[in-house]
Amino acid sequence: MKKKSMFFSLITILMVLLIILSYKISTEKSAEESKLASTQIRIKMLNTFINNLEDVYFEDMLNVASKTALQTLSNYTANNNQLTNVNEVNKKPGDFETVMLFGYLEDNAGGVNCDESLCGDYGKKLSDAQFIRYKNYQYRDIDKDLKTPLMQFYSFFDLLNKTENVLENLGIRTDSFSISLTDLEQETNWNVIFTATIDYHFVDKYKIAAWRGRTEKLINITIYGFEDPLSGKTIKKNWKEDIGPPASCEGSQCQYDYICFIDKIKTDTD
Repeated sequence: MKKKSMFFSLITILMVLLIILSYKISTEKSAEESKLASTQIRIKMLNTFINNLEDVYFEDMLNVASKTALQTLSNYTANNNQLTNVNEVNKKPGDFETVMLFGYLEDNAGGVNCDESLCGDYGKKLSDAQFIRYKNYQYRDIDKDLKTPLMQFYSFFDLLNKTENVLENLGIRTDSFSISLTDLEQETNWNVIFTATIDYHFVDKYKIAAWRGRTEKLINITIYGFEDPLSGKTIKKNWKEDIGPPASCEGSQCQYDYICFIDKIKTDTD
């Protein structure tokens, strides 16, 4: 009888242990499944954010930065200042590029070395190829030449920095990022265009996922309402009747063959 009682006691103990073990396995499995589910949800949300970044936010940042830069260059020229080159010349960055991306203007006469200006502020954000493009020139902050600063906080890399701060809070770091621009071109009397190509590589801090991509954005800037670089007046509907400076024509006064905003802000060296 004692053996039978002991046998049933052992069975009872084994059953209890089995129940405890089963519960423990079930709990661990449930926790693991919950962890997996939450990870899947997080990655899905991040995929959506990166897709929106490529499809919408990059273009929004380019629109804001480029329109602000063009208005800045217009105001700068209207104050009797001269630009070096609006667009790239012999692989040398143009003024529109450096102002739009960084808020800096090339100035090899009285500027500051790149390490203490553009490269010092943004060098860590640049790819090796981009850094090489800028490192041999001197720059100055263009806002310092304007009555009212315009580029502060609105250059492309300033806007990108805010976006990267959001990404870091979501657990994503920027592994690499580069941007290149085509020349600024006049499409119509009222519109200036360029194309930006962006390459990016973002990595999840837990090394679960990564996002690498390339996107091209055609940016169209409306100059209506800008300051006329020559007269200083606001560009309105009479822009098409604008009279060019005497030096540009054989006679004392004549109209441009093609009314071009870019021609007004660039110099003879461009």
